[in-house]
Amino acid sequence: MDTQTEAPGGPEQAKRPRSIYAQLPEAFAYPFRGMGWAVLAAGAVCFWVLNALLAFPSSGYFGIFKLLLAIGIGGYLCAYMIRIIGSSADGREELPDWPELTNFWDDILRPLLLVISTALFSFLPLIVHVLSFAWSAPGDATYPRDALYWLCLGWGLMYLPMALIAVALFDSFMALNPLVVIGGILKTLPAYLFAAAIFFVCYFVSAWVKELISAAVPVVGSLIAGAVALYFLMVEMHVLGLLYNTHAKRLGWFER
Repeated sequence: MDTQTEAPGGPEQAKRPRSIYAQLPEAFAYPFRGMGWAVLAAGAVCFWVLNALLAFPSSGYFGIFKLLLAIGIGGYLCAYMIRIIGSSADGREELPDWPELTNFWDDILRPLLLVISTALFSFLPLIVHVLSFAWSAPGDATYPRDALYWLCLGWGLMYLPMALIAVALFDSFMALNPLVVIGGILKTLPAYLFAAAIFFVCYFVSAWVKELISAAVPVVGSLIAGAVALYFLMVEMHVLGLLYNTHAKRLGWFER
């Protein structure tokens, strides 16, 4: 599978797309379109198996196996996240199939590194701020939530969604360039604030529902929780793709 996304555009953007506000209700049905329910079910089973394996104590070769398995499934999930953003950015209304596996670097490790780097770079100011406190006050477990902390956190929350869009579509670490990301944010306001709010609301609702189901439902609770987490992840990535799709001309990233 080639994680690189073709420059969004073409016939599917020939007609002007509806606003992201108008498409929001449909975004929550997106994971069930076409064969989406089968993709969702298969993904939930895979994550359930992963969680079951990771619950076993680690020792020797089994510990190495668990690490490689976590990297493999995590990278594959990141590759699928990138594929959903690209598909939605192109205006496709159905969930794409799971990515193909051809080689470890392109299909697993590189997508994983792209997504992790995006998160780390987005919250780099916050990470530096926390580490600087830990360095200046070693052994102090009470980290102060001062104004700078909240400012750095707000920066990360604002930066991350657009950074994910840029990295997914350019398929490059260079897309993390603040000129690209901040420029994209400014060009898509106020819709970007709306999309970012939906993105994080879905994330926190997913985390809350997962904990609730895992604690309340025995045995199959983790399976249901995995399906819920995957559902919300699909919605989140679709919303990011929709943001690009509805603002492609304004962003002008792939215009020649």
